[in-house]
Amino acid sequence: MPQTGLAQVLRQLPPQRHPDLLVGTDTCDDAGVFRISDDLALVQTVDFFPPLVNDPFRYGRIAAANALSDVYAMGAVPLTAMNIVGFPVKRMEIGVLTEILRGGLDKLKEARTALVGGHSVEDAELKYGLSVTGIVHPDKVLTSLGARAGDRLVLTKPLGTGIVCTAIKAEMAGPEVEAKRLELLRGAVPRVSRVVYLGSKEDKEWRDPYRKSVRMAARVQGVTLLLAEFTPHQFTDAFTLISRARAGALFVGNSTPAFADRGLIVDFATRTRLPSTFGFREAVELGGLMSYGASFTDNLRRAAGYVDKILKGAKPADLPIERPTKFELVINLKTAKALGLRIPQSLPSRADEVIQ
Repeated sequence: MPQTGLAQVLRQLPPQRHPDLLVGTDTCDDAGVFRISDDLALVQTVDFFPPLVNDPFRYGRIAAANALSDVYAMGAVPLTAMNIVGFPVKRMEIGVLTEILRGGLDKLKEARTALVGGHSVEDAELKYGLSVTGIVHPDKVLTSLGARAGDRLVLTKPLGTGIVCTAIKAEMAGPEVEAKRLELLRGAVPRVSRVVYLGSKEDKEWRDPYRKSVRMAARVQGVTLLLAEFTPHQFTDAFTLISRARAGALFVGNSTPAFADRGLIVDFATRTRLPSTFGFREAVELGGLMSYGASFTDNLRRAAGYVDKILKGAKPADLPIERPTKFELVINLKTAKALGLRIPQSLPSRADEVIQ
């Protein structure tokens, strides 16, 4: 949920005051801290999110590490954890959940943290994370407001990852960017007349403004646009439909599920020799034909600006959410060659990066 929206909700609630509450909701820290005695404080956090990688075991490890890092960020040591699971039972094999939990447990063992239970619900979208409890000396608590100029900043994951994932989920780039993607695809494959739009069922993409802009652009360019929908990690029906559609190219919708399963999608496009376009460069690095979307480098620069403001005392919830202003075109000429495509030279010359 966007910080600005969450902040509006929290402002309607009475402030939490207790003589032993050392860190609560006021500072937007990674965890809460409650003093138990003069030399012991309890640290609690909960964190979960949809998958960002294809492998369930690896996803479990990443989600667990993310939750554990919230406790470490407070200067504390994690002791116990509980699983938090949202799982689409009717659409996904239960073995996937087993691997996710195995991954989480593997990371907990590495952190010497005991798993004491958990809670699960049936959900339309897969989600996993942990509730973690740790301990710290009350005088050694670290908070976001305690940072000073000259302090060493330790990053537990690449700066900008959260911004990229949030932008994909919130579709912050604007409808016109998706329409531009179709135009660039036509530039790479001029004779294409049938394009399949691969979208996530959960995001109901086909009916939102972003997809409508693609459909309108398709009509203007004389392209027949077909829809194939998928659910996370379940592509059998969508891939079968695409194979039967006899389309000339694949347009992958810009969504978190598509980003998470980009490896599966690229593998399918490669096997079926379909030129593909994505909204994120990571798919092109795996072998997709091209991408057009928000510049990752520019996101890093803007993320650094956010960090600078927070270190100077600004509350994250009070900072405005900015739309990306710079977009990059990435083309994989190695993939183009494998597909037998002769991409007009004017397109690579406009690209921000060309993969040979």
